[in-house]
Amino acid sequence: MNIRNIILPATGPASNGSSGRTDGLYRHAYIFVAFVLVLIFLGFARDFPRLTTFPLVLHVHAGVAMLWMALVITQTFLISRDNVRVHRKLGKMSFVLAPLLVLTATGIIYVMLTFDPVKFPLKRADPRLSLAYADLGLILYFALFYVLAMVYRRDFRRHQRYLLASTFVVVPAALGRIIQQMHTYAHFGHLSGGMSVAYADVLIAAVFAGLLVFDWRKGKFYFAYWFSLLFFAFQFATIQMFASSNLWFEFCRWVTRL
Repeated sequence: MNIRNIILPATGPASNGSSGRTDGLYRHAYIFVAFVLVLIFLGFARDFPRLTTFPLVLHVHAGVAMLWMALVITQTFLISRDNVRVHRKLGKMSFVLAPLLVLTATGIIYVMLTFDPVKFPLKRADPRLSLAYADLGLILYFALFYVLAMVYRRDFRRHQRYLLASTFVVVPAALGRIIQQMHTYAHFGHLSGGMSVAYADVLIAAVFAGLLVFDWRKGKFYFAYWFSLLFFAFQFATIQMFASSNLWFEFCRWVTRL
């Protein structure tokens, strides 16, 4: 008996081996990932003129993130063409890119919290507290799903769902900025970064609910989607609570003194 199937169950037909490589909409998953890349561009387009003022860790993170997205697009395209051999060879690049993504994203949180502590000291209810909470959760989410994708790399149905879900970590920041800009253009006033990310979490949770229903109608129930739905719903429900939490504030202050 495979203990992994007990911990992370999925109902429906077996998904090992070559079966499932053309599983429904996943045959065109590279189109979705390319759309996410466009979403990133739209969300961060206003920051492009100020790129030279950003810290080095942000430039490195952006470069690694673009390489990661390019790799995922290529990988999903290759598997849609049943080119498993090249897919597996290119996949080895992720052993370098994934840790770099985690390290640089963590570095960005630190830089954000410690940015010019004289002019902008960290205060209670500081918008950076909610952003740090959201970003740290996404880092842990990405790390978990990447590890699971590698554990199940020969189980195509689980593997593709873990990797597809992991690409959503870049969506809250980009989509949150778009929501923030639309909110301003609609003359609804200023929307904080934390709230814009919270609204993005709602939309992402709705997407995962749809994917969960899509699989459920085919008799499948995968950990990747129900966990993701709960994760983004939980972030939405708790982001403001953590932003005003004294315990989280003291933890972030401790981080700034490291």
